[in-house]
Amino acid sequence: RTLDQLSIPVQFSLHEDQSFNMARLATFVALFVVGLVAFAPLGQAADFFFNEVTGDAVWEAPEYPVAYQDEDASKYWVKDGVASWEYPGDWHEALSDEHDTFYYFNKATEETQWEKPAEMGWVRVTDDEF
Repeated sequence: RTLDQLSIPVQFSLHEDQSFNMARLATFVALFVVGLVAFAPLGQAADFFFNEVTGDAVWEAPEYPVAYQDEDASKYWVKDGVASWEYPGDWHEALSDEHDTFYYFNKATEETQWEKPAEMGWVRVTDDEF
């Protein structure tokens, strides 16, 4: 939940036999502000990392490059402060014309496989995406 989604019902009613107490109002406002400051992290996006291949989810960034999504839902990767549309690790995704599906090959080991490698499955997720 974002901070603007939190609602705290507040009602003030003055009856003929009650007097408006400025000290009480000041105390309420002070406690309300302290509460907002204490819950400010709830209003910030909380990033976590999800592996689309293994189903693992972690709070700390994995050791492998992590995919991000731009506003058009296009994936890009950031490694050492440099953004790229292609995965910056050893694995590469390519389309097989013969089979009309993707396959993966490792540039370092020359290994080829049909299944997406787990290290390519990491994506960053924020709480506004679910």
